[in-house]
Amino acid sequence: MDIRRSQLVFFLLLQTVSLTALAEPGRFGGFFSFGKSKAPEHREEQVQRAADKKMEKEALVEQRNEAKRQAAPAGPSNGGGEATQKRSRMTPDERRALRRQINDAGHDIYVPGR
Repeated sequence: MDIRRSQLVFFLLLQTVSLTALAEPGRFGGFFSFGKSKAPEHREEQVQRAADKKMEKEALVEQRNEAKRQAAPAGPSNGGGEATQKRSRMTPDERRALRRQINDAGHDIYVPGR
């Protein structure tokens, strides 16, 4: 009786593993796949999409750089950097106002408990 149960469990386990391998042909390197493998076609599409994304990103970066160049002040090169550096820091009043805006936005999103 125990041997029969062990054989049944083994058979069910073997069948489960085999069906999983057949259901997911790409997972096992195409060993269990039937017919022509479509992996190279998909790979070419992925490479093309990645190249397109990279070109779009480079174009966007170039547009941003061009906009920065146009918006940059036409002063001396050493004086312009200091003004930009000083402008990047916020005053205490600006920080308080920003904290208040963030807090108000948080209350709008997350309504306090009643």
